Amino acid sequence: MTYSEAEKGEIRSDITLLYRAGRMDFPDRAADVATVTSRLSELIDNLNGRAAQLGDPDVTQHMLATCADVHNALVRTVTTLNDCAVGLVHIADDFVARDEFAREVFNGLNQGLTTGPIAQATVPNEIIPEHLLQDGDGDEYTSAPDVQSPEDELDDRNDQLDSDQDALPEPDVEVAG
Repeated sequence: MTYSEAEKGEIRSDITLLYRAGRMDFPDRAADVATVTSRLSELIDNLNGRAAQLGDPDVTQHMLATCADVHNALVRTVTTLNDCAVGLVHIADDFVARDEFAREVFNGLNQGLTTGPIAQATVPNEIIPEHLLQDGDGDEYTSAPDVQSPEDELDDRNDQLDSDQDALPEPDVEVAG
């Protein structure tokens, strides 16, 4: 690109790169982050259920709070990338509307790069950390299981084993004699 003396000092930008970033690159990154965020949400749900099964010990509550913070930061990242995409396209459109050289470049671009709606990644819902601490997070999980001492648990297993063995049929054995 060659600029005249009158054009020097003006803000310059590559219109092609602005449209590509706003219509392709930023939406693609936003979609990638949204996918990771959804996967993290599934892991948080699993961890929350496991924490409930363990009686919600403090360590799992801290882990859940940290996971929720990371998840929510990623949600905000998706929103920011979507907003940046829109902003870049508006900036490029503004350059095209105001600058003859930018308009010439615009006219030479592929229509897919310059027209149509700006792609937006679906923004996942934020996680409200307090909701992770509520009982009844799902039917597949029980709240804290009954806790037994190791000795009582051993006795119960031995009793169950004895009961299972007593329920077995007696073998048919003939005594020779």
